[in-house]
Amino acid sequence: MKANGNIGVLKVLKALGAGADIVSVGELRRALAAGFESQLDRVLRRRKTAPELEEAIRAGVGFLNLESSAELDAVIAVARRLKKRASLGIRVNPDVATETHPYTKTGEKTAKFGVPMTRS
Repeated sequence: MKANGNIGVLKVLKALGAGADIVSVGELRRALAAGFESQLDRVLRRRKTAPELEEAIRAGVGFLNLESSAELDAVIAVARRLKKRASLGIRVNPDVATETHPYTKTGEKTAKFGVPMTRS
């Protein structure tokens, strides 16, 4: 969805058997408009709000990637209120350093993404 948000192109991709990997409510809405109701893979965006979680759970998103225990608590609260199940994934930060541009580092201890590997 990030690389191609055009509804017409998305409809063609869906007809060819593609699924939709979404990171925001805007992408969720475009995916639904293109007919991806049963092929919604996941929501990845950090710091998801309760309304965003509600919309994703109502739409039946395949799974929600969580970044923290606070997000887990928020998903549980929304799912209980809606009386719906939500499938979850946990984005883990493995603290693996790479030699790349500082703005593209996502798996190091200092990165803002994921639950630290050492957290139990």
